[in-house]
Amino acid sequence: MRLDHLDSGIDVPEFEPFAQGAQSPSDAPESTGYTEWIGAANASISVGWDWFVSAGIPLLTLRAGTIRTNLMLTDARGVDLGREATLQRLDGYLRSWAWQPAVLQHLHAQGGTTASAR
Repeated sequence: MRLDHLDSGIDVPEFEPFAQGAQSPSDAPESTGYTEWIGAANASISVGWDWFVSAGIPLLTLRAGTIRTNLMLTDARGVDLGREATLQRLDGYLRSWAWQPAVLQHLHAQGGTTASAR
């Protein structure tokens, strides 16, 4: 499954460190945000999750338990795997996939960060 970036943002309450001179989420004690993606072949598929970055670790990290989707995975027979199994597999996929550069590029274009993708 290929996903295309739709939108990302920084959570407003966590935006305050930027006003205090921080240049990127990695400069702040902790920043949080969200990202939304759609299916490349089928735009009706939507997957979103929250991310965080801690001071000194300049990498956006998937926040556990925050995946939102209208996708339901099925087995080889076409039987739904169920919500929990779908979310567990999506979590594994998202943790192994390099989604961070697209989010950082979008945030930078919106003026929210100058962090470089790592």
